[in-house]
Amino acid sequence: MTREVVKGLSQMRAQIEHAGGCIEGERFVTRVGMQPIAETALLKEGKGLCDLMNVGASSGTYAGQLAELFSRQTYLAFPNEPQNEAAYLDRVINKAGHRSVTKGSVVVHHIAGLSVAGVIDLIRHGGDIARLTTSKTKAMNETMYRLMGSDSERELQRKFTEDFLSMRADIEQKFNPRKLSKNGDELFNVFNLQTKTLVLFHSMNLKQLYSLLKTTLVKGDAEAELRELCIDVIEKLHARNPMIIPQSTELLRAERVREEYSDNFLEDKILQGVGMVSEGIFVEKPGCRVSFPSLGLLTSYQREKNDPRMISVQFELTGVAFETLLELVAHDEAVLADFRLDFPTTNGFAMYRIQGSADEHEWQKQGVLNFLDLKKKFNCKYSELSEKTVEGEYGARHFELGSRATAVKFGMTLADYHKLFIGRLSHHGNEQEIQEVCGLMCDTLHEFFPDQILSREEYYELANEAKY
Repeated sequence: MTREVVKGLSQMRAQIEHAGGCIEGERFVTRVGMQPIAETALLKEGKGLCDLMNVGASSGTYAGQLAELFSRQTYLAFPNEPQNEAAYLDRVINKAGHRSVTKGSVVVHHIAGLSVAGVIDLIRHGGDIARLTTSKTKAMNETMYRLMGSDSERELQRKFTEDFLSMRADIEQKFNPRKLSKNGDELFNVFNLQTKTLVLFHSMNLKQLYSLLKTTLVKGDAEAELRELCIDVIEKLHARNPMIIPQSTELLRAERVREEYSDNFLEDKILQGVGMVSEGIFVEKPGCRVSFPSLGLLTSYQREKNDPRMISVQFELTGVAFETLLELVAHDEAVLADFRLDFPTTNGFAMYRIQGSADEHEWQKQGVLNFLDLKKKFNCKYSELSEKTVEGEYGARHFELGSRATAVKFGMTLADYHKLFIGRLSHHGNEQEIQEVCGLMCDTLHEFFPDQILSREEYYELANEAKY
């Protein structure tokens, strides 16, 4: 490893351990690191207002003070003298369910060692992402990997990860993919497991966090890794804000509900979106088509006199690499629908995104086929384990490549698409597939709304400052 790569791994290790995570050996994360690093605080003027209105004298927390201030403001129901607000907040928030009064308190969490699959599972539930590690950078030239489940399950995951890394090293030695083009590092970094770990900063207000925790822990709308993380989050939140966030035992009262996938097949959807598939498994071009509103309605919108910038358009994006979705779903303005962590296909096998030149296609195809041989052996061994846990199933399902193709419905207003294209259609610092997918959406929208959406060539010349 180069000095730069070693430094990157050591920095990731330091962050994981500082945030309370656990690492075995050189690169295996057995517990995700998570710690709150910032939250909303009252300014001097805000503290003065609370004192004036006799609010939050006993809570000792900014969140409690803000929640009481917001709640009493509605009816101007401020007390004549300071009171113990615990009973009041319990009545308003927990019994009446008025959690909107907690929206003013935002918590920023530092999350280190969460897998690619886990990160997507988290951010599809909302919140803001400041920054996260990405395959576009050399920071992902060497990575750590997530292990879950029992000792025997982890040992099997470890063995097959090591087998994968050995196979991946053979591909690198034979094809030298990092040197084939200026995007060589990025494409080879994407050729990795979904269990590789990332570091990110994630922020939500307390109302959103409560909704996330209830959705993941009660309704079960999350993978095992995210549910494990959420239990850690709720314990830390409850310790600081017991009047607002309940203990995990109050939420953990329902079994995980599994989502049944539809019978829609990915290859059909890719072709419907004018994408390209070769050999029944390799996606050479993702599908992209408008799923809402209808093209007829889009045409009628062109004649509307009202401001068209607020018109919402939803695209069905199919055959997009799993890891590429990280960059798309991180945009909090986007509305996502029909997102699948695991997508069924016509022939029962997954499909994989390949990018770049013909030479780059060659090594990616060979790498995928080699991986599928490993995957078959892995699944056979996994099925022999006597212990069957949700965490173990997670390990089996996500012994998978970041280039695995999936689908999502992605919607924004025209005003937000305009900002998205300014930031994403430049060739500087953006993932290749992000540029391709944004270009496809841009071409369609520019045809219907040339006054609101520029051509992709025009966006290429704009800097981020043009958003504002």
